[in-house]
Amino acid sequence: MRAGLKKIHSATLMTLLLFLPAMLALVPTASATNPLICFVWEEGICDDWDREDDETPSSQTWINSQYDFNMIDTSQVELVMIWAIHEFERESFGDVFGEAFDLGPDDEGQEYDSDRDGIPADYIRNFLGKEGSDGVSVEDKLLSKAEGIIVDMLNSGFGAQTQASAELVDSANVAGTPISCERDPEKDTNDESSSVSQDNAYWPALCLQVTATVDLDASAVNIDSDADIERTYRGLLIMGAEISTGFTLQSPAGHDSNFKIIPPDYAQIVSVTPAAGISLPEYASWGINSKALMQDDEDQTMSVSLRMKYKANASTPAVAVDTSSERGVDIEIILDMRDESNSKLTVEVAIYYIDATTMERWGIDLVALSDDASIPLVTADGIRLAKHNGMIDDNLLKESFPTEALATGINSMLEGNPVTMKEVEIQPTYKDGGMDFVHNIHATESCDDISTLIEPKYYCIAIYICIKIR
Repeated sequence: MRAGLKKIHSATLMTLLLFLPAMLALVPTASATNPLICFVWEEGICDDWDREDDETPSSQTWINSQYDFNMIDTSQVELVMIWAIHEFERESFGDVFGEAFDLGPDDEGQEYDSDRDGIPADYIRNFLGKEGSDGVSVEDKLLSKAEGIIVDMLNSGFGAQTQASAELVDSANVAGTPISCERDPEKDTNDESSSVSQDNAYWPALCLQVTATVDLDASAVNIDSDADIERTYRGLLIMGAEISTGFTLQSPAGHDSNFKIIPPDYAQIVSVTPAAGISLPEYASWGINSKALMQDDEDQTMSVSLRMKYKANASTPAVAVDTSSERGVDIEIILDMRDESNSKLTVEVAIYYIDATTMERWGIDLVALSDDASIPLVTADGIRLAKHNGMIDDNLLKESFPTEALATGINSMLEGNPVTMKEVEIQPTYKDGGMDFVHNIHATESCDDISTLIEPKYYCIAIYICIKIR
């Protein structure tokens, strides 16, 4: 304990009789030696305030925070946020801690400055049940403020609609380190509890947790909002695509903020930007330390992205195609000479997959919907997925297919007049495939058409798209 007036419970009855009328008249907006303020409100005990203990001398707030974002799918994220509060800005509490609320001077003679000094954790804790003139308690004001900050941050950084709820908690883990928390005002000083070793108004921290459900905007995952976003995202990943998803993180003045983003169960992280963050297959993390910012400075922000690929599992492996040996396109030429005066040549093209080189040559770009994505090949199911979600239309395949090269090849084998190529037709159904072919989600050996599916577990060998050229 420091020299001077210390814990009030050691005062004599005479001292109480002399000081009590003045304290009752002035609290909670009293200019009184700081431990007395806590005593008058339900006989609490607070540690002495000392500016040297404040790790954010330019801000009224000092918070160590952890934000864990769990991406359930492309449309929803669950957030768990932990705040270990050592100091909080006074304005949030309304008139409970008014302008005349004064904790100084400290033992070094430094005066309390209401413009830069917030309310230390010890004092917030002892006034949690105190109501302002609006009838709202300090605890409710604090929780409401935390919820509002989270909603604003998520709406700004994720383009999201958010619902959040906050509560005080007894433990906190920030950036992998446990932090001492206490919400009981009778256990926060070393005179009240043997577990408290510090005479510090900012310790132990007052901790709260916010849980939020975030409904993501389509742009957050770099996919066209007109598509079936979840299905498209998973389908592209299964076919070997790598897609980058970007977010904007922010940290207010006085906060030491730590962020962790966990991808969906079916995805794993390949890399992160900026590279200073931690990148593991299971999660990515970054930190933004804003403790040196001035009280009214703008939030620090960081634009981050994580590049993800499919996480194969036993039931749904990623597409694996050996492009050196497995056929991608079959071309069958049928010459019908039953009417010698009107012979017909039919070319049937069965597409099983198109590799990246062929897609580039044909001008097919399935990942143009993403600012930063790559895909090694697209299967017949992938083409259906793209078509049914508005990413491509029949005209793209019709215009992309190299009909002129095909005609040149056929003419080189025939004598007489060159063949006349009619318009390309995309067959909705044909044999064991077609553009509108659908899978039975319960099928294991057959291709009954009940429901569309993208998982390769249910692939059947004879699936293709048929194009006829007459």
